[in-house]
Amino acid sequence: MVERGQFLERMAIIPVAGGVLEGLYHRGAGAAPVVLSPPLPGEGGDMDLAPLAEACWALTQAGHPTMRYNHRGVGASTAPLTEGATLDDLLAVVEDLALTEAAARVGVCAVGGAGVVALEAAARSPRLRRLCLLNPSPSPALEAAARSLGASARPVEVVALLTEDLDGERAPLRERLAGVGPGAVRFEVIEASDQAFLRGLPGIGRGVVEAFA
Repeated sequence: MVERGQFLERMAIIPVAGGVLEGLYHRGAGAAPVVLSPPLPGEGGDMDLAPLAEACWALTQAGHPTMRYNHRGVGASTAPLTEGATLDDLLAVVEDLALTEAAARVGVCAVGGAGVVALEAAARSPRLRRLCLLNPSPSPALEAAARSLGASARPVEVVALLTEDLDGERAPLRERLAGVGPGAVRFEVIEASDQAFLRGLPGIGRGVVEAFA
């Protein structure tokens, strides 16, 4: 029996081309739903990664429905990991959560390299209007995705949430993300946190909630 105030996520299966994705869904209380995407396959980590679990808990306490999921080949998610599959899969999860919650808009919180996919998805889906990128890498792929989003002319707000030890990456990230558009990207640094996620988890949770407030 689940008592009032308890944190309970339910297993979810999201159909995708060639298989299914494993997810965990939490019902919210009226706030905008949020999809949480772990680092890309090959970067390590899954939907049980500490910052995603912390962000899920914090978001649900603020009333947001949440869905976190595993990429193809991770956990119980199936289907071959082909080119473009991570983008198609994120769009499928966004649509699934939007339909479940009867919501017109969905937010995405993405960790590491998944930030590139989140930007690409926002350029494709009118449902995405706010993104939180946790420790995105200032890579050429990030710059290309930012330019693609900017070219789409969608009014998307992006919050780049950095752990304290990556504060020095702010300048190169600002340059890489400039293509999104003037004033579209905001940077926040979580004090007393680190990229290994051994410190500052409550601050990360609060930062993600503020990104979607």
